[in-house]
Amino acid sequence: AAPLLDRVYRDATAPGSSEADLLPEAVNNLGSLYMAQGEFAKAAPYFREAIEVNKKRHGASHPDIATNYDNLAQALHGTNDLDASLEAYEKAIAMRRALLGDDHPDLATSLHNVAVLRYVRQELPECEAALRESLAIFKRIYGLAHNDTLTVNDSLVSVLGGSGRLDQAEPLLLEAFEAVQDDPGIPQTRKRALAVRLSQLYSAMGKPELAADWATTAESLTPAPAPAANAPATQPNATDAGVENP
Repeated sequence: AAPLLDRVYRDATAPGSSEADLLPEAVNNLGSLYMAQGEFAKAAPYFREAIEVNKKRHGASHPDIATNYDNLAQALHGTNDLDASLEAYEKAIAMRRALLGDDHPDLATSLHNVAVLRYVRQELPECEAALRESLAIFKRIYGLAHNDTLTVNDSLVSVLGGSGRLDQAEPLLLEAFEAVQDDPGIPQTRKRALAVRLSQLYSAMGKPELAADWATTAESLTPAPAPAANAPATQPNATDAGVENP
């Protein structure tokens, strides 16, 4: 993919190029490619260039520029330039809030991203506030039984649990499990992960009976092992295994 993107970038930046319209996307995609490879220092300059190109095209404020800022913030976080990362996230959030309103998934995504950064910076009140707003937005848009909502819910549970507020983490986990338990679109592994966390939570709260009940629930949600190479293609009572969200 890199050689192709490099060629598109060269063609788009050539004097008098007829492919100049491809430049913003090409620059952003190159940055995204390097970021996916963990080469954050290489990614950041491309996102900065994308910001400048899009500003010349759209003016100072545009959804694409907000996306560029969010990507730049992620790359800077990867280089451990936490102050610059926070500044870029704040620009992305302000722009997305102004352009897209308070109920847009892109805003919720940026809020979750900045919460992760705030956690690393040990700015826990700000981290929690961003997570709560992100969660509220995703719940309004998608409901609780959705990957994005569950991811933010998991993050908030971790922050609350890490600060000893298990009584506040408990209803978040219970509500999430209730939302997904009968939803065929949610992987069994995701449901099992919630049950495991509830078991661990109740163990930490000194409630062994509830911990044991949830451990049993988690065990019942364990995917069946893959069939052996010579086994029939289908197995009775097999449980489909989904991809577990980190």
